[in-house]
Amino acid sequence: MYSTEFGIIVRQFASLQEKSWEAVSQVAKEMFIAHIREKFNLPEAPYVNRAILRAMEEADWTYLCNLWQDTIYVGKCNKYKASRSKPRIHHVAGSKPFYKVKNDMKKKKKIVNPDLPELWKETHYSEKRNCWTDGSQTVYDKLKETKDQSIENGSVPLTDEELSCAVLGPKPGYIRGLGHGPKPSLTKSGQASRAQLIRDAEEAREAAAAAERKCDEALAEAAQTRKNTEQLSETMANMQSQINLLLQLNGRSMPSNDANCSTNYGDLLGDEDAMEF
Repeated sequence: MYSTEFGIIVRQFASLQEKSWEAVSQVAKEMFIAHIREKFNLPEAPYVNRAILRAMEEADWTYLCNLWQDTIYVGKCNKYKASRSKPRIHHVAGSKPFYKVKNDMKKKKKIVNPDLPELWKETHYSEKRNCWTDGSQTVYDKLKETKDQSIENGSVPLTDEELSCAVLGPKPGYIRGLGHGPKPSLTKSGQASRAQLIRDAEEAREAAAAAERKCDEALAEAAQTRKNTEQLSETMANMQSQINLLLQLNGRSMPSNDANCSTNYGDLLGDEDAMEF
């Protein structure tokens, strides 16, 4: 605490143009002492002032002066400052790790495998207060939308890690939204494996579509064959009806062949009797 406060005071009031601690003006040193005494309850004694001013060695002062003028270090500081200025999203899980919250969701709420949107809602929405923490609902909606879009497109569903990187951004050694525990695995080999999975999924989807088209064609051909068979059966039934009708008509208007044979035979017998007499 003391060293942190002293560093803040030095950075705020010391001139970066000074090459050594001895070159700092006495007015600035007295200002340092006044601010330190204001922050900390120190006894009023000369040795305290000497201890405050001797808290930094000349070599350390020189190092810091050179460091604060280094463009790379200044760029990092500006980056960290901008990162700290961003609004932070607080959670409602307290001191409980997120992986513990996830396990509790499996046991208490009977959720087989909670995904990132469900875990985010569990850790950022207060059921007791019936409200979200600042900015967390917007992130939740974005997580849901991104995941639903990946499923609707027919590609391989995003993992929680990929979904976190897509919405919350990547962070070295940490997966945002999942807490401490799971480590990022999006290495080059992992990305290559995912690319192969995507290609395999595309090929499988194309093969399934081709098989579905063939199945539809076979069903259409079978339906046409059944229709032709029904039409042929109907035609044969009509022809059979016409034949039966013709047979009935012929049976009424024309004598049968057996009757004609009997009549002719009788005529022949009559002629023979007449010839005898």
